[in-house]
Amino acid sequence: MALRRYVVLAAMVLWVGRLALAQAGTKLLSVKGEGVQIYSCQQTAGAAAWVLTGPEARLLDDAGKDVGQHGAGPVWSYKDGSSVRGEAVTKTASPEAGAVPWLVLRAVRPEGSGLLSQVTEIRRIETHGGAAPSSGCDAEHIGAMVRVKYTARYEFYRQP
Repeated sequence: MALRRYVVLAAMVLWVGRLALAQAGTKLLSVKGEGVQIYSCQQTAGAAAWVLTGPEARLLDDAGKDVGQHGAGPVWSYKDGSSVRGEAVTKTASPEAGAVPWLVLRAVRPEGSGLLSQVTEIRRIETHGGAAPSSGCDAEHIGAMVRVKYTARYEFYRQP
């Protein structure tokens, strides 16, 4: 059991290393995202496919206390009234099958004067679940929506 835990931790360190930030920065906040990834069945490039419409998640501190929300945009809102949108920079597959990818995002359009208004980069790691279904989207189901449970760790950084 201890060896398995070590192997899993070593794999996570390798994956996180692939998601290097643009510059060394100061971590301002680390929270758990818990919610759903929402997909819509759409006609794309001649075939029906699940297309991400956005997340709907709560942000939780290490004690499990609700400190914010994460929604489509993508946008993160914090309990102090600040918020920030993200623009994907780097993406790598999660080490867990069926999980949404790990990401580095550039922070754009911060709002408010709180903590998230200082963020320049966001990292999504330690994802569990949330990937689009592999079936159920075809010509007969165009417009159908599905909500897939997921969790992730979101880290917010300020660059010098």
